[in-house]
Amino acid sequence: MRRFLWIFLALFVFSVTMPTHALAANEFSSALESTYTVQPNGSTHVEQDFHITNNFSTVYISEYALEIGSNHVSNIVASEGTTKLTPIVTPRGNKTGVEVQFSDKVIGKDKTRDFQVSYDTDDIAIHTGNILEINIPKLANPADFSSYIVHVSAPGSYGSPSLTSPATYTTTTDQGKTIVSFQNVGQDSGISVLFGKEQYAHLQLTYHIQNPTPQTVSTTLALPPDTTHQRMWYQRIDPKPDDITTNADGNWLAHYTLAPTTQETVTITGTAVITLTAGAQTPFVSTPPTKEELAATEYWQVNDPKIQSLAKQLKTPKAIYDFVIQTLSYDYTRLDAGNKRFGAIGALQNPTQSACLEFTDLFVALSRAAGIPAREVDGFAYTQNSALRPLGLVQDVLHAWPEYWDASKNQWIDVDPTWGDTTGGVDYFSHFDFNHIAFVIHGASSTQPLAAGLYKLVGDDTKDITVSFDTSVQKDAGMLSAHVVLRPSLLPTENPPYSTRVRNLSLHALYDIPYAIRATIHDGTTVNTNGTIHLLPLSSQDIPIQLPGLSIFTNRSIVIESQVGDQVFTDTINVQSFIVQHQRALFITFLVGICALAIAFLARSLLVPRWKR
Repeated sequence: MRRFLWIFLALFVFSVTMPTHALAANEFSSALESTYTVQPNGSTHVEQDFHITNNFSTVYISEYALEIGSNHVSNIVASEGTTKLTPIVTPRGNKTGVEVQFSDKVIGKDKTRDFQVSYDTDDIAIHTGNILEINIPKLANPADFSSYIVHVSAPGSYGSPSLTSPATYTTTTDQGKTIVSFQNVGQDSGISVLFGKEQYAHLQLTYHIQNPTPQTVSTTLALPPDTTHQRMWYQRIDPKPDDITTNADGNWLAHYTLAPTTQETVTITGTAVITLTAGAQTPFVSTPPTKEELAATEYWQVNDPKIQSLAKQLKTPKAIYDFVIQTLSYDYTRLDAGNKRFGAIGALQNPTQSACLEFTDLFVALSRAAGIPAREVDGFAYTQNSALRPLGLVQDVLHAWPEYWDASKNQWIDVDPTWGDTTGGVDYFSHFDFNHIAFVIHGASSTQPLAAGLYKLVGDDTKDITVSFDTSVQKDAGMLSAHVVLRPSLLPTENPPYSTRVRNLSLHALYDIPYAIRATIHDGTTVNTNGTIHLLPLSSQDIPIQLPGLSIFTNRSIVIESQVGDQVFTDTINVQSFIVQHQRALFITFLVGICALAIAFLARSLLVPRWKR
């Protein structure tokens, strides 16, 4: 699987007039203008123009060092005007150090040294399917730069950006390129430019389930659901489940019946369509939080005094996000299987031993303690380099991230403090990306349901998740069936409880389906029922039918015409009179009444003589 890495640019000045002298922040004024030229395949050529001005006549720059948070860097070139410089390149694990030394001295107040550094990298931009994402992390020392200009040059075929952060920018076109420019913004937050409207992630998932007991059992498995930013189009679910239902967190639960001592392998293929705009694909509305999204659980120790104290100080989701990033450090050794999940308190006690679950647990616990509903999302996150975008749920390379409820927007907001930390400053709070695919949502429980990739039999080490990206998705309008059913009723009624049962035969959810049901009896009397329904894939829903007033004594034939969406279904039912329908019940009731009267009469006859004595 391809993995992506984001670059972290850290700029530091290391030398001044004397080798042992520590450079004061006010001794120089720095300006930086960078141009990122992105090729269609995502490869990026970076050109950086540095302008370092002496603020005093007694200091000058003799060397300059920068650190690139990537080891995927090539063709590093340094120059000063037409003079070629020899950069000293030092690999530092997942980073690359570049040091530029100057042979001459630029001395004097307000004198400026201008030099350039360029290199190639495949870590700035991600090209997948129809999407091009460009992320430039924040500067390590933004206060040192009086001027900061960034130009992002992307292939013109992508059109205008669909999202930028910060939102203040200008665009121009030049020789088939779209150039997005930022001036004096993004130094301390990073810069992101996203092209494209929808991401198409093709999924191949395998679930292994079993019933080791001697009885027939019903079991469930969680399918990747629709969310505010994700729309699922399944092409195959084999074997098909008995039903698909949802829970309070919005998970899709497929129900299967397993015979005694049997195993079943469920294979699923589908496409997740990811957008940045909430509800852009469907009228899906975020389910408002319940009290469970504020409650304490095994790993979200909301009531712990330390958590409570921190929550009172932090108060807002942004403050909590920043605190988590500043407090925890990612421990790459914990990517191996079998590591214990610490939970929120354990994360605070072991801040340098954190994986994605610890970042998530601490954010969720602090948010809930601050009165902000929050929950965990487990799924797949596409990454080129696991060193900067690590995936902490080890089976089949899963990832975890939190989301919180924004009452002003009436929706759940995804954030990723893990990647906010490991990428060295890419902003995963103000906006999300096209590369996170939700498999399950944990709100009421911090552990259930299990995500795809975790349904394995004992001893199995199979590859159960495959994700690839495409430029299109196979969609269909959806197929429905409908027929009239008689719902169970405990008591006899004049109007039997009939319903139209509508079933979604397609492998994707259908939203806001209009229905109009008309019941007509032989004399032309009609009763109409109208509304809309939502249906999950392969699920059904009963719509109660309002029948015309029926006779107690006369049998009647009723034609029920159900229009659901653009499909029309017609059923004819013969409704017997109330007496005929319930003659057995009425006869039994009559007998019970006679018996009751007889018993009462007998009791009275036995008691009256005794009273006369």
